Amino acid sequence: MSDKENRPRQRTAPNGLHTIIPPHDDAAEQVVVGTLIARPEMIHEIRTQVNPNDIYDPDRRTIYTSLLYIEGSDYLDESTCVTMLRDRLKDIGELDRVGGFDVLEELYGVACLADGLGYFIEKIKNAASRRHLQYRSIATLRDLKNYEHDPDARRRVAIELSLTGPDLPVVTLPGGPIQISATGEALGKLLAHTDQYYLRGGAVVTVDQGDDGRTVLKPLKPAGLASAFETVARLMKTRNKPNGDVDTEPATCSEATAKLIIECDAFRAELFVIRVLTACPVLIERAGALMQVSGYDRESGVMAAGRPLPEVEIGQACDILHNLMADFRFTGDSDRARALAALITPALVFGGLLGGRAPVDLGEADQSQAGKGYRNKITAAIYGDTVKTIVQRKGGVGGLEESFGAALVRGASFISLDNVRGKIDSQAIESFMTEDHYLARTPFQPNVEIDPRRVIVMMTSNRAEITLDLANRSSCVSLQKQPPDYPFKSYPEGDLLDHVRANQPNYLAAVFAVVSAWHAAGKPRSDETRHDFRPWAKTLGWITEELLGTAPLMGGHREAQRRMSTPSLVWLRDVALAVVSAGKGGRWLRAHELLDVIHEKGITIPGLPDGGNLDEDQAFTKACQAIGRRMGGCLGGDPVVVNNIQIERQDQLDPQGREKRAYRFAHLNPPMDPVPPNGNRVSPMSPIPLKTENIQHIEQEVNISTVGNHWGHWGNSDSIGGTTAIGGLPPRTQVARAIRQARRSGDKDRATAL
Repeated sequence: MSDKENRPRQRTAPNGLHTIIPPHDDAAEQVVVGTLIARPEMIHEIRTQVNPNDIYDPDRRTIYTSLLYIEGSDYLDESTCVTMLRDRLKDIGELDRVGGFDVLEELYGVACLADGLGYFIEKIKNAASRRHLQYRSIATLRDLKNYEHDPDARRRVAIELSLTGPDLPVVTLPGGPIQISATGEALGKLLAHTDQYYLRGGAVVTVDQGDDGRTVLKPLKPAGLASAFETVARLMKTRNKPNGDVDTEPATCSEATAKLIIECDAFRAELFVIRVLTACPVLIERAGALMQVSGYDRESGVMAAGRPLPEVEIGQACDILHNLMADFRFTGDSDRARALAALITPALVFGGLLGGRAPVDLGEADQSQAGKGYRNKITAAIYGDTVKTIVQRKGGVGGLEESFGAALVRGASFISLDNVRGKIDSQAIESFMTEDHYLARTPFQPNVEIDPRRVIVMMTSNRAEITLDLANRSSCVSLQKQPPDYPFKSYPEGDLLDHVRANQPNYLAAVFAVVSAWHAAGKPRSDETRHDFRPWAKTLGWITEELLGTAPLMGGHREAQRRMSTPSLVWLRDVALAVVSAGKGGRWLRAHELLDVIHEKGITIPGLPDGGNLDEDQAFTKACQAIGRRMGGCLGGDPVVVNNIQIERQDQLDPQGREKRAYRFAHLNPPMDPVPPNGNRVSPMSPIPLKTENIQHIEQEVNISTVGNHWGHWGNSDSIGGTTAIGGLPPRTQVARAIRQARRSGDKDRATAL
């Protein structure tokens, strides 16, 4: 250990005054830097926790920044780290200044076990926070001379931040000559510089870790805030002396006083605002260019974890995203398009690039285990996140709307109403999908105002009945279950979800490449009008059709919305799926034959009261008649298509010559081939050979800068300029464009040939 750790807290300067040594922890700094030298594989994780400025000693700070520099080398491991670090320090002329090779070996010898490193990191961070506050205190006192002609201002500034050696700054609580606003402003500044306390939706929140280790936001009540004040300041209160003078003495902040401060505008004005909390970098637009936010960006209010992403060529990006959907069995081509749109939508939502609202990603399936919830997990995994699942309950403690509000308050980015059954009629959720602001309420917590435009809402169901309003605010993706012997692709990490999580930066980089290509083209929109959320439909319509080469985004969607919001059509879908799964698709069936299938599959039997017995002739006859009436109401005079199954009826004569009606349920075409059009399965870790003949190229460039490379105190994040060239689109996209052009021009023969 260096003798620096034994230095006194104060030294006597030549002028006889005491010089204060800022708070720091030499031993902790040595252990952390030494551990990274001995275990360089930990540098990637620690660099997000320890900023170079957190290291007080300039020599160790230089060594730490050099470790960050060599971290990206392919040759870095435990056996080469000391040598590579020495060479780096020698290259920048700092090796002799930090003490030479002997110092590096000395630091190597004080490494600790990986499990214990968090303790020493916490000590460094605490010392750095106190050091920063002390610097601010000194600067404030030096500025007091600027107020020599304003005694009131001098008194207020001195009260806000008074230097008391290495201790915390003194803040005097309201009372007597001390105003609430003066105390609130001082405490707001101190809390803001801890990087732990923010303002979100009108509520003071603290940044914490959830049970899964992910960052969450917790609203702070006045009692909790009173305790927080004690971590950043020495609290004092005024008292009147017998001679009439005013003195101060140590104090604790009561809950009542904390409540006054938390409602004070001066206090709130000092806290930084969080508008978006994500587990990954976020693309935002600034001065007409796209920028990646990684860290906290004060201007946008985005707090984003993760590091800046690598660049991916647009053709490879399109194939990567298509192959994510390769093992899903979509009911129709447009269902695949909407599933791809769901992968890209969060990037536009988090970065505020959409210019409107995103609909509920509503996944339905013909059977359980078809992959509707799994698809949502894949989407969240691309963004380094997980889905906050909410189970349907009817009111009471832990009801659907209460759970929904709790997820919003904690900062969840992906919220899913899982396996919804029966009728869904939630005014709160419908309001969330339309209003510009939503007040999230949770028991015993302050209300938090949420911006609904920055949250992804999902819903999964096999048999849901939703209101027409909610249907109009949804994007429906229909799936069918793969056969039992379907060969799902496996990966070295496990299944697809494991693979995406292991390679998350590469998959998100593919999404960013697609968004960047759209932005480079001038943020165009299609002429799609078949959805109430038109900015989303037009934007994603252009991206999916022009860049990803899919079928029209909203194909068959109005019919799906109508069906899901009409109880009789929900029942008809259940019957159609039951008939096909029973092997009776394509056959003409009479009402009594439908009754057998409905009864066997457990579907609601119209005309049969609770406790009714189909073995009784009267009950059986009434049920058959009720099925006929309901089928007639659903079909009218025209065939109806649900889930790619066409249902039609015709009049037939029975052996006695009487007219009877029969019904047929037949697939129009089989569900989509799960293998993408190019027939390849592509990993984001490997290059993709693209055919280049007859492919038009987008020649524009996308300016992408990176902001917020660490959790910054001030939000003045460094920007790293760069450009990403947009290469050729995949052949699939070019063919899809040609087909659409041929159809629009009326050249059916050419469209068919293509």
